[in-house]
Amino acid sequence: MFVVSLALSAAVIGALWWKDVIRPTSLDRARDVSKIPTPVWLLCAAMVYLAQMEAGMLMLQWKGVGTAGSVRHEALLSIPYHLAGLVVGGLMVFLLRARAGARAGLEIGARDVIAGTLAMLMAAPVCVCVSIVCEWIAGAGKNDVAHSTLRTIIDNRGSPWEGVLILGAVVAAPIVEEIVYRGLLQSCLLNALGSAWGAIIGTSAIFAAMHWIGGGPVPWYVVPVLFVLSVAMGVAYERTRRLGVPMTMHALFNLGNVVIGMAMHPR
Repeated sequence: MFVVSLALSAAVIGALWWKDVIRPTSLDRARDVSKIPTPVWLLCAAMVYLAQMEAGMLMLQWKGVGTAGSVRHEALLSIPYHLAGLVVGGLMVFLLRARAGARAGLEIGARDVIAGTLAMLMAAPVCVCVSIVCEWIAGAGKNDVAHSTLRTIIDNRGSPWEGVLILGAVVAAPIVEEIVYRGLLQSCLLNALGSAWGAIIGTSAIFAAMHWIGGGPVPWYVVPVLFVLSVAMGVAYERTRRLGVPMTMHALFNLGNVVIGMAMHPR
């Protein structure tokens, strides 16, 4: 598996370099986000994040949310959390899109699914290589489940709440997180740094760190994989200027983890 993934990774990286996709100056023709001030991009990202936190806190006040750690508890908490992100995040994109202009990259459409799928197919072998190396260094077993939500899904087959968690992980979370990280935060850093690569690397560092310290959290050996995934999504976003592309990539990554996790841990 590692040798095949390594060979595919080398082929993909070589092809992208040859086609001038990932060279140091490849992204000089990146998105134009200058029509929206840097603090506004950051404020909008913070508003989405805070809306989700507040929605989750409000749900915790309801006694019917269930016992902490139970599948019912996690599923019920995820509903307002994701809904708040979708509503507020969608509103931010809607309000910014007209002012930011077509080159800002806030467009989402059905055609993005094809581009996002192709981009994820190219990023997958690199992510697999990094994952194998990091798990080997950490001494993690091949059957280890690195995310608490995935563990809850696997451990609660047949529960009516399982579908809620899967829907949140595969659909809602990728949409909201890509609005926050790619659409808003990466645009903020692009404005502030004037460098697409700087914005991609900075956003990816934050993306990986947030999944390490929260939202799971995940063990350290998963962090490099998330960083590489985020870089791939960031590059795809800058090249296509379509927010739906990294959303599709993120959704496919999460779906793949759910499918593999359930296949490796049958009932």
